[in-house]
Amino acid sequence: MEKIFITGANGFIGQFLLPYFQNLDNFAMPTALARQAVSNFPTVIKDLNAITPDDLKGTTTLIHAAGKAHAQEVPWAILQRENIDNTAKLAECAAIAGVQHFIFLSSVK
Repeated sequence: MEKIFITGANGFIGQFLLPYFQNLDNFAMPTALARQAVSNFPTVIKDLNAITPDDLKGTTTLIHAAGKAHAQEVPWAILQRENIDNTAKLAECAAIAGVQHFIFLSSVK
């Protein structure tokens, strides 16, 4: 059975992905990564930069939809941390945890 882990669960993309996978055969209830609990879904509550390989243990597919996509007038340092550094760390943790599929989604143009 596939185990899905979704970052950005409260965001524009994540809020639609969670219920999509919830009722599909061959998928366990998706796990959300968020800064606050996501109702009706198991949630890892922590900032993306605090994620560890242990948080991803048993995950077969990680869908990364967290980041700053439509932020205007946000300093480059924040964009770099949120969209580049955190994504690189997440990919490294996924590799260490043995995640088979890493899917990166963004709603930016």
